[in-house]
Amino acid sequence: MNQRKPNRLINQKSIYLRQHAYNPVDWYPWCEEAFEEATKRDLPIFLSIGYSSCHWCHVMEKESFENEEIAKILNDNFVSIKVDREEFPDVDNFYMTFVQATTGSGGWPLNVFLLPDKTPFYGGTYFPPEPKFGKPSFKEVLFSILEFYQSKRDELSKYKNQVHEFFKRTLEPSRKFSEPEFENIKDAYQTIVNNYDWKNGGWGVGAKFPMFPLINFLFDYWFALKDEMAKKIVQHNLTKILMGGIYDHIEGGMHRYTVDNQWIIPHFEKMLYDNIQLIESISKYLIIEDNQFFKGKLYETFHFLNENLMDKSGGYLSAIDADSEGEEGKYYLWNFNEIRDAIKEKFDEELFFKYYQLNVVEREKFLVNISMKEIPDQNNSIIANEIELIKLHLKQIKSKRIPPDKDNKILTDLNSLLISAFIYAYRGSGNEIFLNSALSLYNFINRNLLKNDQLFHSFVDGEVFIEAFAQDYFALIQALIDLYEVTFDEKYLIRAYELIKIAIEQFYDRERKIIYQQNRNTSLPYRTIDSKDYSIPSANSLAINVLLKLGKIFEDQELIEIGKDIIKKNFDEMIQNPISGGKFFASLLQIVTPPREIILVEGDDNSTLEEIKNYFLKSFSPNQIILFKKKHSKLNFSYLEGKEAINKKLTIYYCENFACKKPANDLSQISLSN
Repeated sequence: MNQRKPNRLINQKSIYLRQHAYNPVDWYPWCEEAFEEATKRDLPIFLSIGYSSCHWCHVMEKESFENEEIAKILNDNFVSIKVDREEFPDVDNFYMTFVQATTGSGGWPLNVFLLPDKTPFYGGTYFPPEPKFGKPSFKEVLFSILEFYQSKRDELSKYKNQVHEFFKRTLEPSRKFSEPEFENIKDAYQTIVNNYDWKNGGWGVGAKFPMFPLINFLFDYWFALKDEMAKKIVQHNLTKILMGGIYDHIEGGMHRYTVDNQWIIPHFEKMLYDNIQLIESISKYLIIEDNQFFKGKLYETFHFLNENLMDKSGGYLSAIDADSEGEEGKYYLWNFNEIRDAIKEKFDEELFFKYYQLNVVEREKFLVNISMKEIPDQNNSIIANEIELIKLHLKQIKSKRIPPDKDNKILTDLNSLLISAFIYAYRGSGNEIFLNSALSLYNFINRNLLKNDQLFHSFVDGEVFIEAFAQDYFALIQALIDLYEVTFDEKYLIRAYELIKIAIEQFYDRERKIIYQQNRNTSLPYRTIDSKDYSIPSANSLAINVLLKLGKIFEDQELIEIGKDIIKKNFDEMIQNPISGGKFFASLLQIVTPPREIILVEGDDNSTLEEIKNYFLKSFSPNQIILFKKKHSKLNFSYLEGKEAINKKLTIYYCENFACKKPANDLSQISLSN
């Protein structure tokens, strides 16, 4: 039982904030009251940003924020604010931009010192309680900041002006417009290919992070141009990930990243967004060709999400912690002898270790994790069943351990991305369990996070809070388009069009041609921009994709022009660093590759609808629109005029690369490119 009196964080929705509720630090949440207090007392602000599954956030809390001496220094001389980056991604983005610019790196915990008007003047990541790792102690940092704030006001004032000039240049850019050319996109593609690590998979030479936006761009590039190198890279990278220790071979699902360059030793937090994109990537591969190993991992990851991250409300939680019982990875690691004894007690140990290997993570306790060294013959059901029984046995042993905590937030953007991933899984596998999951998840969002055309960002314990960000809107709009394409229910397309009009009004600056991350009610000195596709697709790239697609479908030239203007505004910056632009370049394929339009017209006899629809769902193109003209359709577009059912049967109208085929009643009557 904690004997301390709780601080202001005790009533916050975020589990990450509540984890700090009994710190002796007098924390505020992100609120105007904190800045008013700092102004009144003329104190600097200490802003600490993290998230619930962040290992080093927990380390710094135990070492420093639980320390009475450090807490007294903070309480007497600073106003301290704690922020969950997943609740306020714009606050995180704003101050991370400053720290990365001033230190050359960033990460979490993100610790920044601010003036009472929210201007940052110093920042970093993890600070140890005593000097180590080449870093000063946190106490030394606090005293240095305090000395600077109190005795060098003139210098601080000049620096404040420089910081504001930096933010104006960065967040209110006056970039020239550049017209994207197909050759430029091919150059970006070649840069991505040239930087691929063919030995270990992925990009980069150190720690390995999954770069799913790049993987998905390569998929779309293959779909558009049939470049075999793109397909080889995604197959190689997915195989490395799915065989590596980054993937949980006992419970399914993947961890955030590995500290080594071979995907073996992970940081053990499991993020919803990584597993969403893993499902999407595997599913896209299955659209190209069958792969039983990949398909097995698709189902494993799907079951992992449903067992571990699906909330009783119907939404999916955002993360699982890396730590349990105060130790990182304790839930996932095995003592070397323990796991061998557990296997050979009931099973063929030699069989298991023909395909799996143990990797030493911690030498003192001889702790290991599991990775694969060989993929079993997927057609040998005897071996497959034996291995599944061994994994089930190990899972049952693990179930007796104390599991890591889960983040309690259900976020609109991530759950919308998951809808799209489920749709791809349905397209790749043909299994309606994925379609039904997508429909159920949309119903959850529509029921709980959309209130009278107002979208919210977060749902916790039956309540919504925080107005939606651009990422929430554009991810949900994409999910609605995807739902329409597999159901032909017009309500999804109509809702997508309604929401994009709202999103443009809230987030688009028509003068600067910018999609801002938050609406005009920002609490920050400047509105922020989310344009880099690193761990997930950015709001900018998602916006481009849906603007171009809905513009074409609804014959809304304004949406198309907005999408093109955003591309032109960002093109020079993105082409200089293609590794950060996977979704951006995938969206560009809509304007540089030949269009494909498929119109299905309802007849009296529609018995071939499912066969034809499923064919086109497997015959994917980044620049493809597919619509079903119903007899009593609410959709009234000029390109639907004159398209009638031939012979009173369902009829296909197929156009590609500005040329149309003769209308046909079945696929055999039409010659199609794949």
